Amino acid sequence: MKKILFLLIISSGLAKAQSNAIPNGGFELWNEIPLTETLDNWQSSSLQGMGICQRSEDAQDLNYSVYLKTKEPTEEGDLSFGYISFGDIGNGSGAPYSDPIDSLIFYAKYQVQTGDSAIAVVIQIDASGAETYNVLAIGGENTTSFERFAIKMNAPDQEKIIIAFASSNAFADEGFAGSWIQLDNVSFNHTSSTPSPIDNYSFENWTTPVMNEAEDWYSTNAFTPLLGIPENVSATNDAFEGSYAAKLATADLGGDVFEGIVSLGSEDFGAMYPLDATPTNFSGAYKANINGSEGAYIFLSFFENETVVAQSYIEINETEESYVTFDEELNLTNTIDSIQLFCGSGMGIGNVLYLDDLALTGGNVGVAENPFSIVTVFPNPVCNEIYFDFNTNVSGLKIINAHGGTISRHMVQGNTSIVEVRSLPSGTYFYEASTEEGFLSRGSFIKR
Repeated sequence: MKKILFLLIISSGLAKAQSNAIPNGGFELWNEIPLTETLDNWQSSSLQGMGICQRSEDAQDLNYSVYLKTKEPTEEGDLSFGYISFGDIGNGSGAPYSDPIDSLIFYAKYQVQTGDSAIAVVIQIDASGAETYNVLAIGGENTTSFERFAIKMNAPDQEKIIIAFASSNAFADEGFAGSWIQLDNVSFNHTSSTPSPIDNYSFENWTTPVMNEAEDWYSTNAFTPLLGIPENVSATNDAFEGSYAAKLATADLGGDVFEGIVSLGSEDFGAMYPLDATPTNFSGAYKANINGSEGAYIFLSFFENETVVAQSYIEINETEESYVTFDEELNLTNTIDSIQLFCGSGMGIGNVLYLDDLALTGGNVGVAENPFSIVTVFPNPVCNEIYFDFNTNVSGLKIINAHGGTISRHMVQGNTSIVEVRSLPSGTYFYEASTEEGFLSRGSFIKR
């Protein structure tokens, strides 16, 4: 293991005492965060940041249809089409389908901007891999009733098929924000036979995926749905202390490296977490499997007025089969107002980093906890309503179950709060309080 600690001391000062530490530094609390609803059996633009693909209860057949819409341009000027694809149109790998077909039938409502066109495409792929494109462009407006459309097939047979729809002209790589098309009841037709139904042809089946995320942390899991790969940051019961630790893994992404990273703060990478105190020690525990020359790391930066005043960097270049603890003396003299904390499994494919018990302690961090984090919780155990009385003003309160999932969130004005828990099953629950500046206090109560 190689440790590097470098402190960039710029000026001196005293920090105002306030309760603060690394929240959930032991990675005990994890949440399942619902993502955008996705269409089963079809690829789609439902993933975050892409064109709109939504379930609609306005249906031509059965209960649901699919609604596609082109989003407003990004700052770079790029449009995002709403699209669905049965078979992967991106890499040309179709879904097996060898039934005789002579046309594709579907029903649609639409409102396409002037100069734009919605697109319906069927690609027939024969045994040799040759592709035959069958394309229909739809323009104008029909928002009142579902209209029947048919695309004639140009190839006599196929081994695989790709069916795709887009709210704008994806082939021309152009479109207009606001164009939309609503689709239902997609099927193949043949004059002398009945082709097999297309999976989820009437868009009845949808799934809401979830992302697992450590409470108060942001991770590369936010990108895994978009990339179509498993999450590479997870809770593990192979912990140094408590029930869980964080496990970060570096994956092979089609020849590219996808590193597992966690960053303190629940909004985005690079977010500065408020810390109005001057700790004296940065400590924690880790173990790692390092595959090659690219190591894992823990990187902590301290800020004053958005200027870096000190940094601590721990580089892990060797496999550690058992947990290694560290306790770095910081020697801070500046007035610290925020921190950034990044931890990564590194660029070596197959690397795994385990993290636990990360903490900033000493100095006036500990002093501040006494007056500000004290809370009276009563009754405990509780049956119906639980009362919280803090020694400082609080802005938010979360109730968390024993598995780390957030049960409820409550806005607080002042230093007291009453939470209804009558409907909760019996067991142990946790609460977490925060102020406008950030994390304040955590504790537990028992529901009878």
